Amino acid sequence: MTTAERLLALAVAVLPADARDRYRQEFAAELADLPVSARLGYAARVLWSAPRLRGTLRPLPPTLVRGGILAAGVLALVMGAGVAYGIVLDRELKAPMTINA
Repeated sequence: MTTAERLLALAVAVLPADARDRYRQEFAAELADLPVSARLGYAARVLWSAPRLRGTLRPLPPTLVRGGILAAGVLALVMGAGVAYGIVLDRELKAPMTINA
């Protein structure tokens, strides 16, 4: 699974359960149509907009909206750190080993 596919899987997980299959197929089809160089950027944009799409598909109850700004900030921070770690790890695994003398 590529980094772009992992990001799309995270984006789909944020969506309501009854919409996940549809969007999983839609995002995968769009990803397949893109050149390889554009896929990571596309997946990052989809992940960034997934909470907004979730709100459009099924608005959150008012009790969850009150703490939503803090929760969204924490979620974005955690997801951003995970994405950055995944990208670094992916590059490290693909990069040739070098020995510093």
